[in-house]
Order: sequence, then structure tokens, then C-alpha cells
Amino acid sequence: MRVGAFQATWSFPAHSFQLFVQTGPMKSATKPEKFTLAGVQMDPTLMDKEANLAGMIDSVEQAVARQARLVVFPECALTGYCFDSLQEALPYAESIPGPSTQLLAGLCRRTRAYLVLGMLEKDGDRCFNAAVLIGPEGVVGTYRK
Repeated sequence: MRVGAFQATWSFPAHSFQLFVQTGPMKSATKPEKFTLAGVQMDPTLMDKEANLAGMIDSVEQAVARQARLVVFPECALTGYCFDSLQEALPYAESIPGPSTQLLAGLCRRTRAYLVLGMLEKDGDRCFNAAVLIGPEGVVGTYRK
């Protein structure tokens, strides 16, 4: 059920982000609860985690200012997409939890929001295209593609 929606667009140097916020019901064990979901459309810069993180942090803060409780980012939002090889991608992959997820967990604690992001997960010498759910309590769950 769609209760309300809005769209905002903004730009950063070498980045463009588009935020869509949807408000609707969320079912809990006791009663339906209304919440706001923000989906961020972005074009991550390949191999620039620092710039991508900065844009993600700003997007979460803007979404939370618009009452969002869940902010969703695209696949490989942290590192960008389309590496030429595993050897090229592996240096940008991180363990979960790791430096970036811990930084974002701090943001979630501060804003009381949850977020989902796509990133490259490093597990030993293996690399996975992963989705991570992070909340005020830290990493809540992961999914490997």
C-alpha cells in the first residue's frame, strides 16, 4: 500500500545520487507499523570506497531527516561494479564486519536507522558480491550472491 512518496536529486563532485522515499505499512508481531523506506539510486565510483562512503553517509543523513528508517543502496555501492578480474577486485573487498560496515554501523547507531548496501565481501582468498543489512546493533545479516 502506497501512502506517500517523494523524490530528491543532488550532486557531489564526480557523483550523482537520487533518493526515492516510500512510506507504507510494516507488519510487526503485534500490529502494522508505518515506516519510511528510502532507496538511493547512485553511480558508485569504481575503486573509490572513500568517496562512495561519503556519498552514502550523506544519503543516509538526508533520508533520516525525511523520516526514513530503512535506506537501501544498490549492488556494489561501496566499491563500484565491473572490475576486470578477481585479482583487480580483491584488494577492495572487505570482511563483514569490517572497516566500512563498522563505520556505517556507527552511523546507524547515531541515526537509529537501518541500511542495506551491496559490497564485495572478502573471506580468505575468496570474494563474494554481498548484500549487508546494518542497524544500530551492527551487522544484522548478509547475503552472498
